[in-house]
Amino acid sequence: MYEGEGIRNQESGIGEEGVGEGDRELRKLLHQTIQRVTIDLDRFSLNTAISRMMELVNGMYKYKESGIRNQESGIWKECLETIPKLLSPYAPHFAEEMWERIGGKGLVMESEWPQFDPSMIKESQITIVVQVNGRVRDKLEVPAGTSMDQAKEMALGLPKIKQHLDGKEGRKVITVPDKLVNIVVEGA
Repeated sequence: MYEGEGIRNQESGIGEEGVGEGDRELRKLLHQTIQRVTIDLDRFSLNTAISRMMELVNGMYKYKESGIRNQESGIWKECLETIPKLLSPYAPHFAEEMWERIGGKGLVMESEWPQFDPSMIKESQITIVVQVNGRVRDKLEVPAGTSMDQAKEMALGLPKIKQHLDGKEGRKVITVPDKLVNIVVEGA
């Protein structure tokens, strides 16, 4: 189909030896962009799709300027090949020009739509909002997959939360997995 076909399988992929943290972050951003643009296309959310592609391009600039660009990883070429594909439904003539300039074979509109890897888009850290009586009092950064019992214990140990509890026992603790810990106290 085009010169770069097979790049994902041969040169890139998470977990390879020699792939730096910058490569992983850019690959994660790429897969998140593919997922979001695909959803936006189905919803006819044109402005948000373009915005998401701009975020990817900005991430590429940041990657390049940081000096962590690893020519061996293939992520740079993967991004360059994906952007015209994502852009083609919105700006077909411009996408075809980009496709031709990067050496794509045939028409970009005839190329396969990029697929995202669900394991790549998962966040390693999540932010849990901690409330006392329904008011946000603090936030908690925890590794993804932390149990809500652990999050509850960590939330009760936060200095700002201890200050708002002021020695009162929590009557009830409401948790929403990966999102929220709300401590309801009496007499507040």
